Amino acid sequence: MQAPSDGRESSNPRDRALAPCELPTKNHMEDMSTATASSGETAVALSFSEEARRRREAPTAPVPEIAKGPEVPAAGYVMDEIAEGIFWLGDGSYQTMFVVTTRA
Repeated sequence: MQAPSDGRESSNPRDRALAPCELPTKNHMEDMSTATASSGETAVALSFSEEARRRREAPTAPVPEIAKGPEVPAAGYVMDEIAEGIFWLGDGSYQTMFVVTTRA
């Protein structure tokens, strides 16, 4: 869009140039840093990726059997009629439901 040709400034915010923004020069999350605990000991803080790995590999509670859903057969999907004309289809990750009717 262009500004008016009579020299006035446009009131349309889309006509104004965007101000440059300052981008970060480095990723501070990857830095290793030290901190002094109240006891006077120096501790090394983990980097973001090391902390994420530690949490990901931490032991977790087992998934209850009822939460696992039906076993997916060799066909690669499970289809079940959950009510008259209402079907559930799943492959272990994605799920969908659909209704079969004779109405046009």
